[in-house]
Amino acid sequence: MERIPNDSTNRVIFFVAVDAVDLYTRETGLSSFTVNYVLDNGTRGVMTTPTTAAIDDTNLPGLYSLLIDEAAMTNMDAANDEEILTLHITHASIEPITMKVSVYRPKITEGNTAAVSAGGVVDANVKTTDDINLSAKQKTDVNAEVDTALSDINLDHLLKVAKDTNWATTVTKESVLDLITSKDTDQTYARARDSAEAIRDKLPTNLEDLAVTDTTGIVNATVSDKTGFSLSTAGILAVWHQAISAIVTASTIGKKLVDILVGADGAVKISTDTADLSGSLSVNAKLLGGATPNNLSSADARDAIFAKTGITAGGTWTFAKLLKIMSAWAAGKWKDKTGVAGTYQVLDAEDGSTVIAEVKVSETTPQKEVTIL
Repeated sequence: MERIPNDSTNRVIFFVAVDAVDLYTRETGLSSFTVNYVLDNGTRGVMTTPTTAAIDDTNLPGLYSLLIDEAAMTNMDAANDEEILTLHITHASIEPITMKVSVYRPKITEGNTAAVSAGGVVDANVKTTDDINLSAKQKTDVNAEVDTALSDINLDHLLKVAKDTNWATTVTKESVLDLITSKDTDQTYARARDSAEAIRDKLPTNLEDLAVTDTTGIVNATVSDKTGFSLSTAGILAVWHQAISAIVTASTIGKKLVDILVGADGAVKISTDTADLSGSLSVNAKLLGGATPNNLSSADARDAIFAKTGITAGGTWTFAKLLKIMSAWAAGKWKDKTGVAGTYQVLDAEDGSTVIAEVKVSETTPQKEVTIL
């Protein structure tokens, strides 16, 4: 019995045509055969245009080929691995021929040979596109092998298995994870200090709302509530300490104030003695304004000092104005200037409402501009 693979349309089969009368004389030179067929237990079909050919009328008389080129002749049921194709070939000059052909489903791609070991095991390469269902035992075996392989290289620690207490034991030095978490080869990673959550907890809670410039990396933060904003005690003391110990530039307000209180040689010029000397001390001095009255009172001296101008070379500020500015700057309230973003107003230290100065801040030079009102 001849065999052809299912769904093939290019295979040929052979048959012998003999005389319809004597039943043994081989007939040559024939064409236009009629071919009826049935596949398995299906419906009878008739080939539309059977393609036949005489093989060799001289050496193989009566032997013909038939091309099985119609799809219905080899289209097997999907549930079967083999079906029988029955052919009935007729012609006016020959005895009718009935023959059978096996149509089979190939298990190995035609033209290839499966390698079989001495134990009868087929050495096959499974394509990634093949749909293969593993048995329950096979799945268990594969899972166990994968678990072991992951455990051997500590990859099971990524999600399910707890890491070793020692970081260096869990993470191999110079591995990708080690390079991500360590700045050098010391492997001093500490969860409470270096984890993403620990780092987040050290950042401002509104970090996502802060604008960071692209070029300098400076956070452009705005204090949202400056009502009642004032310097701390330490801040106020720092201002005074700065004025006493660090202002040494000649002709500046700060240097002149230091010279009045302390003197260029460091000696105290204004007594700290609280005794009342008004009844016994007669002072004949030249006032800062040019007058030279006798019995100069402390009030006169104070008023003269406060009214003195030219604290800096060519300046017009009075000492009273200087003190008001310094006291407001150190102890006064600061607030936003209404309708002007980025500008603060410095209020009088005593009444808390009179605007003494305005301060405009900037991230670029000059970074602060002060306007005295």
